Amino acid sequence: MQTKTQMLDRWYTDVWQDGNLDAIDIYFAPETDAQGIVPDLSMGPTEFRDLVTVIREMVDRIEITVIHAVEQGNWLSALVQFRAHRKSSDVLVHGFSQVMVRFDGDKMVETYNSFDFLTFFEQLGQMPPDSLPLLLTGTHLTEAG
Repeated sequence: MQTKTQMLDRWYTDVWQDGNLDAIDIYFAPETDAQGIVPDLSMGPTEFRDLVTVIREMVDRIEITVIHAVEQGNWLSALVQFRAHRKSSDVLVHGFSQVMVRFDGDKMVETYNSFDFLTFFEQLGQMPPDSLPLLLTGTHLTEAG
């Protein structure tokens, strides 16, 4: 039997790295509730398909590594490293994520995610460089044009 860490690692490989959207149903129960990716939006298997599709349109050669994981009962908490290349210019995009997952058997039924989208979108060129330090000084980022 696989550990929860091994199941999470396979999830990242099958769904995110390989882009196998059908594998979402292997890892997620139909009633899975994933929170934290988009504020105030709970995501189930259908919404996750959309998210994976959108992200994979922006980057390729995705590599996801579980850096550290702690399992306790039905729960898994993990620090995860994300590496990919921006499709438009082949620039490396990287960052970290933290996730807490509750399993029911071999299915994820509840997840809480935290991903550094600010740095991600900076690296994609969709936000100004050093956006966080700018925002901390009180600067307002406005849409050009």
